[in-house]
Amino acid sequence: RVADEAIRIHSYIYEPEAIVVLDETLLENPTVKAGLKDGIFLVVNTPRLPGEIKLPVKAKIATVDATKIALDEGILVAGIAVVNTIMLGAVVRATNIASIESVKKAIRKGLEGLPDKVIETNVEAAQRAYNELNMGYSL
Repeated sequence: RVADEAIRIHSYIYEPEAIVVLDETLLENPTVKAGLKDGIFLVVNTPRLPGEIKLPVKAKIATVDATKIALDEGILVAGIAVVNTIMLGAVVRATNIASIESVKKAIRKGLEGLPDKVIETNVEAAQRAYNELNMGYSL
């Protein structure tokens, strides 16, 4: 859900217009598949190009290898790549819902209190995802 004002609804979204997939294996999840419909927009963390992703519907797809970016930049917790802030860069590039500068500002604010190096690494990783995004359509 995206809105200019605070969102107070905390329920499932049964017919999304867009889905951000942080782990490509979730595309096989029945709950995720149930939300797919022709014309949906997916932003997927994967090393694959959009045209390599097979779906049961016609979809606009944006892909970025956020896991590789996290590993390259050392954004890890207990050795596991953390891709959430990285994917913000991909989402804003794919949707034009906000500027990359506003995302960087939000990351800095959200990570306030952490070491500057951690904050700037996350900001740079989001910018990298923004730059490396691939756009296309499902097969």
